[in-house]
Order: sequence, then C-alpha cells, then structure tokens
Amino acid sequence: MSIEKRRVESDNDEGQPQNKKVQKETAEAKQEANAETETQGAVGQTMDQKLEATEQATENYDDYTHDDWVQLLKKTLEGGEEETITKLFEEYLAQYVNDGEQWTEYIKWMMKGDDVEKMDKKRIENSFFKVLTKVYNVKLWRLYLHYVELINPITPDNGEKARSIVLKAYNFAIETVGHEFFSSNEIWGDYLKYLYLWQAVNPNEASTREDLIRKALKNMISYPSLNLEENWKIFTKFETDLNLNKSRKVISDCKGDYLKLKGLNDEVIGLTKSIKKVDERKHSLRQIRRWNSWINWEKENKLKLTEEEANKRINHVYNLSIQYCYLMPEAWFNFSNYLMVERNNTKLGLEILKDGIKVNPYSLILRYQLSNHYEGTNNLEGIKETWLDLIKRVENSAKKDDRLITYCYSVLMRVVKRISSIKEVRMIFKLARQFKGIKWNIFYQYAMIEYYNNEIKIASRTFALGMQYFSSEISFVQKYLQFLIDIKDMTNFKKTIELSLESFKENQSASKVLYRMYFQVEQEFGDINSINNLAKRYTQAFGRNSPFELIKDGLKSEEDGFDGIRELDEYKQETAGANRNGHSSGNGGGSGAKGDKDSEQEDGGHRGRGEKEGEGDKNKDKYVHAEDGDDVQITSVIDGLKEESSESKSQMSEPDGSDITAKLYSFLQALPQDAAYQEQVKDLSIGQILEFFRSIDHSN
Repeated sequence: MSIEKRRVESDNDEGQPQNKKVQKETAEAKQEANAETETQGAVGQTMDQKLEATEQATENYDDYTHDDWVQLLKKTLEGGEEETITKLFEEYLAQYVNDGEQWTEYIKWMMKGDDVEKMDKKRIENSFFKVLTKVYNVKLWRLYLHYVELINPITPDNGEKARSIVLKAYNFAIETVGHEFFSSNEIWGDYLKYLYLWQAVNPNEASTREDLIRKALKNMISYPSLNLEENWKIFTKFETDLNLNKSRKVISDCKGDYLKLKGLNDEVIGLTKSIKKVDERKHSLRQIRRWNSWINWEKENKLKLTEEEANKRINHVYNLSIQYCYLMPEAWFNFSNYLMVERNNTKLGLEILKDGIKVNPYSLILRYQLSNHYEGTNNLEGIKETWLDLIKRVENSAKKDDRLITYCYSVLMRVVKRISSIKEVRMIFKLARQFKGIKWNIFYQYAMIEYYNNEIKIASRTFALGMQYFSSEISFVQKYLQFLIDIKDMTNFKKTIELSLESFKENQSASKVLYRMYFQVEQEFGDINSINNLAKRYTQAFGRNSPFELIKDGLKSEEDGFDGIRELDEYKQETAGANRNGHSSGNGGGSGAKGDKDSEQEDGGHRGRGEKEGEGDKNKDKYVHAEDGDDVQITSVIDGLKEESSESKSQMSEPDGSDITAKLYSFLQALPQDAAYQEQVKDLSIGQILEFFRSIDHSN
C-alpha cells in the first residue's frame, strides 16, 4: 500500500485527533517502506549473499551445488571485481577440474576482449598448459587456436614464422580432438578457413596450401563423425573444382574406403544418438550404459586400426564420458580402472581417480578404489586420509548420515587391519567412538576383528560395552548372542537372552526372533525339559499362537537351511512330474493310501458347483481345506494364488455362502495379487482367519 493511499484512509477515520492520524500515517509508512526494501533485498541478494560468503565455501561442502556455482560464476563475470572473479573460478575449477565450458569462460575473460596489449600472456598460457591435454572440449581448443592466431599475426616481416607456429598449433589440436565424433568439424572449419585466407605469394606457397587443404579434407573422411556425409561432399566438390579430369580418379580411389567407413559410421550414430551431457545424477545410469556400449564398440576395433590408434580412440571416448557424465562416479571409475588394469598406466589412472574424487567428493566407490591403490603400495597414511576425509565431509554436510559414517569407520578398520597392526585398528575404533552418532555396527566390527585376532576377552568386553548403548537394537543383540554361542559361553548367553526377552516383551517380532534363537540353542545344548518349557513360554507370550512356528524354525538344517517340515507337512504347489493326486514322484514321506484319499476328498470339496470332472486338478494344492481350529500357515496358499491364472479363476464357481470354510475359500480367492499385501497376510494362520469369519456369523 502506498503512502498516498494511507493518507486518504487516515483522513477518512472519524473521531481520531489529527496528530494521532499523522503519527499513525508516519509509522505505517515507515513500516511499509522498510518491508518493501527488505523484500526487494531478499529477492535481489540471493547470489550477492553467496558471493559474499565465498570465503566460507571451501569449508562448507554442501553450500553450493553445481547449478549454484554456474549461476554464481555467470553473475560474477557480468560485473564482479577481478579479484573476486579469479578467486571464484580458481575455487570452482579446483573441484570441477574437467569442466571445459567454464575453463573456456575463464580463459576468455583473461584474454580481455582479444586486446593483446592488456593480456597476461603467461597466465593464459599456464592455464592452457594445465588443462588442454586433460579436457577434450572442442570449444576450449578453438579458443586456444584463436589465442595462438591473435599473438602470431601474419605480417610482411614475420609471415612465414607466424604461420608456421599457427599451423603447428592446429596440428596439435587435430592430433588431440580432430577425430572427436560430435563437434570436431568446428576445429576443421577453423583450420580450413585459416588455409583459405592464406594469400600465397609464390607457386610453392600455393602448392603447399593446396596440399594442406587436400590432406585436411581426406582426414575428415577417414574417421567416424556426425558430419561424415557432409565432409564427403566438401571433399568431392574441392577436387572437382580444382581439376575436373583428375578429380574422377582421386574420388574413385577414396570412395571404396568411404563406403566401408559409412557403414561403421552409421553404427556409431546408432550408439550415440541418445547420448547427452548430464548435469545431475538423475537418469544418468542410462547414459553410462550408452557410453559403455560405445566404448565396447571401440574395443572391438571394427575400424581395423593399429593398436596405438585403437587405444587412442578408446582413451578419447573414455575422456568424453567423464565430461558428459562428470557427476557419475561410475564413469570415472571405469576410466581409471581401464587405464590401471587394461593399459597398465597407473600414473594416469590414479590422476583420473583423484580428479573424479574432486568432482564427486562423496563418492564411496572412488574412495574405495583409491584406498585399494594405497593398500597395494602399503601407504597407510594415504588410506587413512582417503577415508577420514570422506567421514569429515559427511559429518559436516547438511545431510549428516550417522549410519554412513559408521560404515566408513568400519571399512577403514578392516583395511587398516589388512595392511597394519591391531594397534592401528584400536586407534581407529577409539576415534570412531568419539563420534556421537556412531551406530552399533562399529562395536560389532571391532569385536569380530579382535575375535579373529585371538583376543576373545577384548571382543567380549567390546560386545558388553556395546550392550550398554545398544541393548534396544535387536540386530546387535542377535550378533552378541551368536558370538556367545560361538565361544560357548552359555552362562552369559542365557543371562543376556533372558534380559533381552524381558526388554523386548512389547516388541513381538523381536521377541519371536529371540525365542527362535533360544530354541535352536536348547535343541543343540539343552534337554527335552528345557525345550518343552521354552515352547510353553512361547505359547504364553503370544497368546493363542501354537509353538508350531518356533519348532518349525528350530528344525531347519543349519548348514543349508533345508526345511523338512515344509517338504513333508505343508501343502506345496504341484510341480512338473507330480501325479494327478498331487504327490510328486520320489516324495514318499507322509503319503500313501490315506494321503491319496485325503487328496481326493479335498479336490472334491474344492470343486465348484457345475465344475466338470477333472477340472479341479487344475487348482489342486493351491488352497487348503481347513477344519475348525486348524493352524495351518497360508504361505503356500499365497504362493498358489500368485500362480492363479485369470482363466482358472473364471472357471471356479462361488461355494455355498452358509459354510464358514466356503467363505474362507472365497476370501482366499479374493486376495489381491499385490505382493506387499500378500506379504502381510501370509503371517496369519487359517485358524485365525476362520475365527474372524465365525465372529461375523455370530454377530449376524
């Protein structure tokens, strides 16, 4: 609201003294003006505030996303101080070392609008030297060639020397990025333009110029390129314009190779048509797969190049992949691994790996790879620095992940154990415990390291210490109990599990886990009285639940998880080779005449009204006909429902609704096919479901 409008409203207020009106008007006007100023500042200062906070950027790793950086650099170039521009670009490029676009912008700014007199040539050339052979960015290379032309102008006194320097620069560029698939034509265009502008002063120069142009045009049709067909047309036109008669033979000599290349070029176009630069990790995995397909194509060497030339192309495509997918650690990993393993170039592979970590400082896979390298060279300090730096970054980040930090400490302990002494491991564990958000996993990992180092007492004390903090973590309790079993400390096992059963009595799922573990131990070390007593406690703890599940789990084979009860006592879906009564060949246990009879009765009971003789066999063993009070698990029933075809469902009629079992049968048919829902339902027993239906009948 404007000040003028407030005055009108104030004048219309009756019954107020004039001086109060003026005071109110003045106060409200000031308040509104301040609010408008603050609002405008909030909108316009977003980037300015970031600009002012630049000094803190290196300490706060999550302050700037890549997008924030790009916007900040752009704004700074538009009107920032030279010192600020330099500081920001140097800081940005120290992390995003292979960003050719921003290197180009930075060096272009250094060139002062092509004013050679104002340029700091040494600074510019140092920047080019630092980045050119690492970053295969055509735009950056074109800027380099433009700079070389600027500082080596053709003059009457210095023409030949200057031209020689420029041509060497072009040869250097062509050697490096001249065969770049996507945009190398821009380099060739600049080169041909430079040659065409060459004003030959004698026949020798004219002949040299013509030979260089022909050589360039032939080179342009000798490798896969998005512009291959266009380049062929340019080549044929050049030869035809130069000499129509001679051109026929020249073109004819080149056409065979061109046609072979064109077929292969079409393959590369197919592989690369969906490739694009990705500035975020979302959907980048598809891009990684596309790059891998192209790289594998190059490794097949369909172009029939020499080993040196083939390796050069492979290296080039890998280099492009880390520019297009620079935020995907997998791209950096693949390139460094190729150099280290396949090319045995550890130096360059290590350099790529470290650059990848600069761009992706939170990458676990790249840190792991670097740690492996240091382990191979017995570089303990390098290992510790690699992992502790990651831990520090995660700890200081906005999204601090306690579990991730714990995991990193665990990995570090294991690596240090392999390369050094247990003393170093203990120092890492001590350091990890200082982190307030540390999880139980670090106690478990350290305890097991001590255990395998034959320090059972230290391992026991570590578990006991962990229980002081994590006795409410069922996973840790399980690990501790298993440890006590392994060292045959049954006294502490029973003491710990009894305390834990009391602690977890309100948590049914955790209690069941403990009871099952307890039952297995009693099976192994107890007697029949202790086993029966535990089964009784299980029934008391879980109400009407029978100890069926407890005993079933306790009888599973430890070595391979074989479940005899599932094989002999539970209904299974009919498998290939089973007879029409539902018994598989070779499974004699629990079968026989009575089993056959029961199967026939069940089949008849499940056959719907009007169903033809024999059609019930299609659905046999998918549903359970349960009597009142049966506590048969319905896991196998759910499995049967998953296999139920829509055709089979349409053939089954609805049973009589007055029968509770028939209602149950209808309920089972109606179970959704959704896996998550079935996962919830399968824990119920048929007896529990029947009880539910009885209650409905009684209420009606």
